[in-house]
Amino acid sequence: MREARARHEAVFDDAAQEDTGGGWMVSYIDIMTLLVATFVLLLSVSARVDSNESEAVAVSAAMRLGIPLPEMAHVAPAVERPLVADVPVVENPAMNAPMSGVRVDPAAVVVALGVARQAPRPVQAPAVVQAPIIEPTAIQAATHFAEAVAVAAQEAVALPELDGVEVTHVAEGISLRVEDTLLFDSANAELIGTGQTLIDSLLAIIERYEGEVSVEGHSDSQSIRTERFPSNWELSSARATAVLRHLQRAGIDGSRLRAVGFADTRPLADNATPEGRARNRRVEVIVHLN
Repeated sequence: MREARARHEAVFDDAAQEDTGGGWMVSYIDIMTLLVATFVLLLSVSARVDSNESEAVAVSAAMRLGIPLPEMAHVAPAVERPLVADVPVVENPAMNAPMSGVRVDPAAVVVALGVARQAPRPVQAPAVVQAPIIEPTAIQAATHFAEAVAVAAQEAVALPELDGVEVTHVAEGISLRVEDTLLFDSANAELIGTGQTLIDSLLAIIERYEGEVSVEGHSDSQSIRTERFPSNWELSSARATAVLRHLQRAGIDGSRLRAVGFADTRPLADNATPEGRARNRRVEVIVHLN
């Protein structure tokens, strides 16, 4: 009996020694199993929460953009997040409506957002600057004003009074007009004594300016036919040349002088009367002011 008991205790002692080396593994494996199960459960719950929240945000974005929503399952409301700044907000009465039975695919909302952002914005045409319209009356007024200024500038030049000389303003400058009887004998182109004195009286005006000096000879319509002057062209040209030579001898630079004969092509009066013909026979000295 004692031997059997002793043998039984020996067996239990051996089993106890063996448990001392590996018994703790059971408890460790159980704990790790519980931890893994806990992490799996937490991940599952977290994934579901994120899915619901993203769907709610997608619904909110779709409603702001006015996108029609199909019939879907109810989505739990989530905290509203701000949309992209440049996406226009569309007033939609559906925003205030209850969201029962509505479910939105987030991918569809992302596509809609992309389309809204890429939609071409209206380009405002540049403002057309219309040139001011100048009325014809304004142009005429400006023209008259310019002419008035030109006339005033010409009148500002003091015109001297010379016996036997008609002094006037012309487009070129100043005209010194002398009748032929004060300069020449009839049908002649040689300056007489009083004619030379009269031309000398013009020197003060000519020397006052630096422009060209044109000496123009004019005649009436009465024809002339002599050995020296076959026509009024030769007579008018010879008289103009005679005055030019006298001016040059008096000291006027020859580069400023020129002589022209116009015959009877530029009459001042009617050649049908003696008075008119006398007025047309003349020599004009034009002093250019420019």
